[in-house]
Amino acid sequence: MEEIQNKRSVEVNIHSEFRSKEDTMPMDVYTVGSLYQKNNNLYLVYDDVEEDQTTSRTMLKVEPGKRVTMTKKGWSEMHFVLEEGTHNVGYYAIPDGTITMGVTTTRLVDELTLNGGTLQFTYNTDSGGYEMFENNMTIRINVTGQES
Repeated sequence: MEEIQNKRSVEVNIHSEFRSKEDTMPMDVYTVGSLYQKNNNLYLVYDDVEEDQTTSRTMLKVEPGKRVTMTKKGWSEMHFVLEEGTHNVGYYAIPDGTITMGVTTTRLVDELTLNGGTLQFTYNTDSGGYEMFENNMTIRINVTGQES
């Protein structure tokens, strides 16, 4: 098992557009986090503030040019695997309950390195045979320093 390598402090800028048949909801998040390498994969970890003002931690495991695994823990929780052209099953949970969701990734552009960069992906979700929403997300990462 490899150790964490080259851990860096980063600024994280996330722009999402959630689209349903009825509406488009843009959302922007600016936060700080950590970027590091482990087992030849990059990991981006950051905290964001939820609706009830609690903090959730999101981790993106980036298998270069191949797949992004998105895991969130806190007030809300989720686990999605994003791989272009593939349908995977994930979940989204809040204190009131958990919903199993299908996730089909239609676009994945990985331009992320240990020096920062960009991740872009578009995925569609479904549950119980019904389309739910499309999310088009761009994550920009700027390295601000080395961590010890």
